[in-house]
Amino acid sequence: TGFDDIPYARLMNPSLTTIAQPAADLGTRAATMLAASIEMGTPHGSLSLSPQLVIRETTAAVKGGSV
Repeated sequence: TGFDDIPYARLMNPSLTTIAQPAADLGTRAATMLAASIEMGTPHGSLSLSPQLVIRETTAAVKGGSV
């Protein structure tokens, strides 16, 4: 499994199950928090975002039979 959902993960054979991180949202929120911290002169809290599990062939059910 992967932890970044890079484009190559879905092109691999078998395609790689991964955790998709909301990178654009994380960057936007981090920049906003940094700007607020600079303006206030103190650190500004913490940030937590929810990743998404992307299930692909590396964790798919066995085709045509049992394990």
